[in-house]
Amino acid sequence: MGGTGPGARAPCFRAVVFDDLLAAGAPGELPEGARVVVVDRAEDAVAVVLRERPHVVLMDFEMNGETLGDEAIRDLRVAFPGTRLRILAISASSHGNARMLVAGADGTLSKGRVWTWLREQAIVASILGLELEEADETGEPG
Repeated sequence: MGGTGPGARAPCFRAVVFDDLLAAGAPGELPEGARVVVVDRAEDAVAVVLRERPHVVLMDFEMNGETLGDEAIRDLRVAFPGTRLRILAISASSHGNARMLVAGADGTLSKGRVWTWLREQAIVASILGLELEEADETGEPG
């Protein structure tokens, strides 16, 4: 989703979703210019976020692997201090969402609304012509 290759513009909306169930299912339909990467485990959350440079991260609490969502969020907050990285908790469990909020999530989102919410965010970014700031290797806006 979104062009690649010489001269291609960076997607105007980028998101990473950490969720094993969403990774196993069919991806939701997104508008052109949006890039959403879905990962089934949170062990490499920092590396994935560094590589993808998303505007928002959606994090489940329990998924494949051994790292829980709250641990991954703490790791992300340590790795990217002071940045505008938005993290939303998407666990079906209120207990899991509460733990992720304590760990540093900015809010919660119903798992059933993930693709609709991502589509809405991408459309708004596209309509407004937002070119959200790119971050350098330290995670600071460039």
